[in-house]
Amino acid sequence: MAGIIPFKGILYNREMIKNLEDVITPPYDVIPKEDYKKYYQKHHNNIIHIILGKDYPHDSNKYNKFTRAAEHFNQWIKEGILERDGRPSLYVYHQKYRIKGGKEKTRKGFIALIKLEDYKKGIVFPHEETFSKTKKSLMFLKKACRANLSPIFSLYSEPENKINNIIEEGIAKKPPFINVFDNNSTEHLMWRYSDPAGIETIKELMSDKKVIIADGHHRYETALALRNILRREKGAADGPRPHDYVMMYLTNMDDKGLSILPTHRIVTKPKTMEMRFFMKSLKSSFNIETFDCNEKKEFFKSLKKRGKEGKAFGLFSGDQNFYLLTLKDQTVMENYRDNSRPAEWWNLDVTILQKALIEDMLGLKKSDEESIFYTHDEDEAVRRVEEGGDSLALFLNQTKIKDLQKIVSLGAKMPQKSTFFFPKLLTGLVINKFE
Repeated sequence: MAGIIPFKGILYNREMIKNLEDVITPPYDVIPKEDYKKYYQKHHNNIIHIILGKDYPHDSNKYNKFTRAAEHFNQWIKEGILERDGRPSLYVYHQKYRIKGGKEKTRKGFIALIKLEDYKKGIVFPHEETFSKTKKSLMFLKKACRANLSPIFSLYSEPENKINNIIEEGIAKKPPFINVFDNNSTEHLMWRYSDPAGIETIKELMSDKKVIIADGHHRYETALALRNILRREKGAADGPRPHDYVMMYLTNMDDKGLSILPTHRIVTKPKTMEMRFFMKSLKSSFNIETFDCNEKKEFFKSLKKRGKEGKAFGLFSGDQNFYLLTLKDQTVMENYRDNSRPAEWWNLDVTILQKALIEDMLGLKKSDEESIFYTHDEDEAVRRVEEGGDSLALFLNQTKIKDLQKIVSLGAKMPQKSTFFFPKLLTGLVINKFE
C-alpha cells in the first residue's frame, strides 16, 4: 500500500523573507549553469546555496560544498530564516501555466510524506533509467543535511478524482499562503490542508494506489539508500522512523492539468562523422523531407502531425535546413530488439531515437553522457546547434501518458530523459527535515 502521512514542513519565514521569489529556484537538475550566478546573487538565503553549492580548491572530504550546505541549512533554521510549521499538514500545490501557443491549464496535487518502499514491492515504480553520477552527489547532500530539500514528483491514477475533490472543498474559501511566479510565468500556489478527518480519508484512498515517479528518480533511490544506511546505524525499531519516509508531490495522472513535453537531444558530432554519409545511412530506414530554415514553424507542425500517424523525428545540423524523418518500417527495430525488455519498449519513439539514430548511426554509446545535452525547448536546441557548430539537434514528439503507464505496468523502465513534465516544481517552497 502507498502509505502517506502529513508532516510539519520547514518553510521560509515570511517575516524575514518578504519576497519569496528571491529565495526559490527550479529543481537543481533543470537550472542552466549560466543561471547559477543569477540565483547566487539574488539573495544570500537563496536555496541554491544549499542545493548547488560551489566547489573550492581547498575542499576536502571533511569540508566541502555538502558540509557547507548543511551549515547554511542549520544556521538558517537557528536564525529563524527557515522555521518548522506548527501542525502536520498536506501541502496542496497548484500550478497555473500555459504551454507555448496553448490555453491556460492548472495542475493540481499535494505534497505529503510517503513510506519508502523498494521497487520490487510493486508500490512505487520508476519510469526511466537514472545516472549513477547524480545519485552520488545527492547522497552526500542528503546525508549532510538530513532533509528532503525538493519533493519527488509522482503520479497516481484515480479517474473518479475523489482526492482532489476532498482537497478542493477544504481549501475553497481559503487564500493560498504562497503565491509566486517563476521564470516561465507559471503561477505557483500553496495551501495547508490539516483537517484530520479529510486526511484520514485521503490516506485510505491512497492506500491501494500504485505510484509512478515522474521526476526525482535519483532523489527517491538516494533516499532508499540513505534509509538503509541509517537503519544499520540505528538498529531495529518497533515502527517506522522519520528516515523511512520521503517528501513527495502527488498528482492524478487522469486529471486534464497534466502535461508532458518532449525532451529533444543536442548531440556532439563524433569527430569522424561526415554529414553526407550520415544522411545516406538515414535513408535506409527513414523517409526524409526537407524544410528550409524559414519554414521552421511548418516543420514542427508537420513533426507533430506525422507523429500521430507513425514514428516521426526531426533533425537540424545547422546547414540551413530542417529534416523530417519518418520511419519506413517498424521492422527496422528488429535489428536491435532482444528479450530483455517487452515489445512495447522497443516501439517507443525514444527507444527508436536512442538505438537507431544515436547509438547505431551516430556511433555513440550509453556511456557517452557528456556528448548529449537535453532540452524541451525547440528554440534552445536550434540556437545551441547554430552557436556550437559541431553538434546536431534531434527532435521528437512527447511521450504519451498511456505509453508510460503501459511500460511501467510491464515492469520495464523507459530510456533516460524520455519525458519532461511541465511545469517543474519549485525548490524552497517546503522542506522535510527528517533528523
